[in-house]
Amino acid sequence: MQIDFCARLAFTIFCRVAATNDVKKLSLRSTVYSDLEKIVGPDFISDAQHVRWIYSRDVGITPGHPPDVVLIPRSTNEIQEIIKLSNTQKIPVYIRGAGACYAGGVIPVKGGILLDLTRMNKLLHLDSYAESCLTECGITCGALLNELEKQEFKIPVIPDSALTGTVGGFLATSGIGTWGSAFYGSIGDITLGLKVVLPNGEVVVTGSSGVNPNAKGQFNRYVGMPDLTGLFIGSDGTLGVITEVALRVVPLPELTVYRTYRFKTHQAAERTTVRAKRKGLHLVSVTISTSLQDPPTLNVIIEGSKKTTIFDTKLLDKIAKEEDGLDLGPEIAQRTFTDLLNPGEQFLLGSRVMNGGFVPLVGIGNYLDFLKQECLRITAKYGFPCLFGAFNVLNSWDAYLKFYFDESDPNKVLKARKANEELQGRLFEAGALPTKRGQLWNQFAPQSKFFELFRAIKRCLDPNNIMSPGVHGLGL
Repeated sequence: MQIDFCARLAFTIFCRVAATNDVKKLSLRSTVYSDLEKIVGPDFISDAQHVRWIYSRDVGITPGHPPDVVLIPRSTNEIQEIIKLSNTQKIPVYIRGAGACYAGGVIPVKGGILLDLTRMNKLLHLDSYAESCLTECGITCGALLNELEKQEFKIPVIPDSALTGTVGGFLATSGIGTWGSAFYGSIGDITLGLKVVLPNGEVVVTGSSGVNPNAKGQFNRYVGMPDLTGLFIGSDGTLGVITEVALRVVPLPELTVYRTYRFKTHQAAERTTVRAKRKGLHLVSVTISTSLQDPPTLNVIIEGSKKTTIFDTKLLDKIAKEEDGLDLGPEIAQRTFTDLLNPGEQFLLGSRVMNGGFVPLVGIGNYLDFLKQECLRITAKYGFPCLFGAFNVLNSWDAYLKFYFDESDPNKVLKARKANEELQGRLFEAGALPTKRGQLWNQFAPQSKFFELFRAIKRCLDPNNIMSPGVHGLGL
């Protein structure tokens, strides 16, 4: 499966770039290339055309653009030297993990240097007493899970990109997890501290270890001061390069239970979820899956101690029955969630456009009715098949709509981008908050005080505008 996934992804990227970009030889000045080569070594730098092709896209629909050169550093020190050189020469720098995101945050629209951080892939430390771990940014969530499970721990939030996504990429996009976010929130909610290379090449450590070098590791994020860790979460490389991440871990549960219920309406699925959460049930994951043809299903994971999990499951069954939910047993939910751990599962239906938006916990039923009408509109106007649904994230939902198209047809690619622009406008007007911004939502960066402050922070930290220009609509 891993080989099939990688081959599919590489071929898809190659076809898209070949069809939409004339990738020419755009090497940096030979002296700059030579200096960069001295930092990472000759095996970890390339300006070859085919390499730049591969790094010109993510898995989304944002138009691609190749970097001038790709570097694969191994350490924070190497990244420091690269950033210092880039600042001196005013060369743009873009950051990439696995490239498994769909929002365009890793696309180097201004060329320059692309840093592939996947060599920085080690679990550095597990503190079982503080229930935290320290990892390098390029470790995949799958590899981290494997290492932690050897010592009977896990990270409580697992991203939609599952085994292929890196911890750094998960954090840089402020990602959520289909597995875990209903109870634990986003990746940001389990982050305790960071090591970051700033745009001037200096290194900052946030969290308890940054405030007091005598602290016993990373165990407290807020430390009675402004939340500098949160400044970099979701920044998509615009404010610096995250190189190390401290995360909460939790012990492996005694028991995990899966449930699927079918309802007649989205509102009934909503009421079941709200009632269960207000009862304090340990719902680790909750999704509403639906389509144009089928009634909605509610897929749930409950986990914890054997005693509490059995109790919570019985109460959830009771609530669902009171809302006229049909118990479909564990198999559908178990397959739905464990399929996330198959690297290519989300791409089996082909190329897709994915738009997600946060909406409040209460009201998701009506919002899903709205998404259904949008699916009908897109299918009727453009002929693209659609799916829609929602993931619970604490007191909100990430409600999504995705449609599929044939990327080997340039006309369909153009139609898909047009359909996506229309959809984004309608979602924004409906009050949804973009789940991932990257470059996908650049046209919806309003002139508000929020964005004015973000731009001011960017100018202060990165006066030469070298860090990911164009991402989040900054530095264009």
